[in-house]
Amino acid sequence: ILQQLYERGYITERYGMLPLDTAGCDEENYHRLLVAVRAGIKFDNGVSIVGLNIGAPFKGMDVNGYIDNDTIMQDGASFIVRNDDNRMMGYLDEGKAFVAWFQKQFGRLNGYTAVLLGAGPTNVSIALELIKTDVKKIIITDKNFERAEQLAQRLRGLGVHASAVEADESNREIGKNLHKEIQQADIIVNGTGIGKRPLNLGSPLANPITFKDDAIVIDLDYNLGDYNILSQAKLSNPKVRVASGIGFMIEYNARQILDLMTHDQRERLKEVVYK
Repeated sequence: ILQQLYERGYITERYGMLPLDTAGCDEENYHRLLVAVRAGIKFDNGVSIVGLNIGAPFKGMDVNGYIDNDTIMQDGASFIVRNDDNRMMGYLDEGKAFVAWFQKQFGRLNGYTAVLLGAGPTNVSIALELIKTDVKKIIITDKNFERAEQLAQRLRGLGVHASAVEADESNREIGKNLHKEIQQADIIVNGTGIGKRPLNLGSPLANPITFKDDAIVIDLDYNLGDYNILSQAKLSNPKVRVASGIGFMIEYNARQILDLMTHDQRERLKEVVYK
């Protein structure tokens, strides 16, 4: 998108998108790259890196240690970093992208109960944005219960009805409690990465479960295997509505990345790109 905009004269400065070969870029090299972005180092040809959109397998890195606005991240991790006047600024905007996409796709969230599968950075961002809507209740589950409870406590501190549920389905009582919450939920969001090709095939819910009529089941990944939580939900109840992360990641999240990386020309580009 950036290259085409430049070639058509919409961008006055040259922007380019450079994919990194993750097979040849280990974590140590990635840390060196973050240092270079923060320092505003230029290459021999005068080109500098505006920022990074951090994807797998580096999402789990401690990126917040490099950014100057780390206090706003708290229990999340920034996926987008940008050098602004020699300050490294981090952005955690997945939540904004998710809510915008959801409301366009399914309507308002008024009175909904949401279950977030996984308490990683993306679901943290989504939870912090959901509380700005009229969502009724948020339940968080994670294989690391302490992490789920930490997020639930933070949401309760912000005046939201939130609770954490253990994720161990091998324990009958724990699994029963988890399934009860999911069966009553209006929205179920899978942010665990389970179901994504090629390595994490399957569903995060190991045992059979019946979803309620008109429940909305969303998997944030966009490259799913044949069997995943979406197919599991549809098999359990044909009246369930399902969606993968294609619309969320591309239609909204990619636009936000474009805005952040070229924000000095945002107004000039907005009308053109969003068409």
